[in-house]
Amino acid sequence: MTSLTVVEYYKFKEIKFMKLLFISIICYFINTVCIAQEHNSQITIGVNHTIKSSILNQDRTIQIYTPDGYSDSNQDYPVLYILDGQWYFLSGVGIQKALRTPGAIPEMIVVGINNSNPLRRTLFSTEKEKFTDFLINEVVDYIDSNYRTNKERLIFGWEAAAYYISELILTGSEFDGAIITDGGYASEDLVKAFASKEDVYLFIANSRKDIYYISSTDAFHEILKENNPKNLIWKYDLFNDEVH
Repeated sequence: MTSLTVVEYYKFKEIKFMKLLFISIICYFINTVCIAQEHNSQITIGVNHTIKSSILNQDRTIQIYTPDGYSDSNQDYPVLYILDGQWYFLSGVGIQKALRTPGAIPEMIVVGINNSNPLRRTLFSTEKEKFTDFLINEVVDYIDSNYRTNKERLIFGWEAAAYYISELILTGSEFDGAIITDGGYASEDLVKAFASKEDVYLFIANSRKDIYYISSTDAFHEILKENNPKNLIWKYDLFNDEVH
């Protein structure tokens, strides 16, 4: 799909299970974000930070947005981590700014994690354990150490990142919820092995027009439906006007 869906993530959690923790967010991550400028003044929506990763043995760029009023308050915030931030960070910030109301989504810190091809696919597949180590022990640790977070974490991924997150969220990760689109699959053995004392949330979105990955998301849906693992709160939606 050229646009991504995040369906009422926090509301879903609030209405069905816990007080103001989950909305199914339905939003479309637009590929182009238009920002008006006046008198050639500079617009700042976040900061770039370079992590000198000892795990990946390279410098990695992350993008960080803090909500309006962050510097004037003592509030702690949930964090939305966006894989492939080079494409979707601005869209995540746009959605956060447009929908930040108590009835929609809470104000969040948004963190984009940049990747590049072909390393992107390698880190999401054959070197996924290394990427998870980097994600948890270098990115999440940096954010928690330098920003006021409430330790509630949501992660978003598209396509190859969706497959990576499908397994990550089922294997006792540091994330409370995940949103995946245009891809995603985990084996039945992994679904059956899922064990969490707390509710974990998973929203899956795709389209019948996604000729590349619709079969795997359908298969994942069937596995989840047949096994319905305890404490995994999941939903699968199709947006058939969209494409890959």
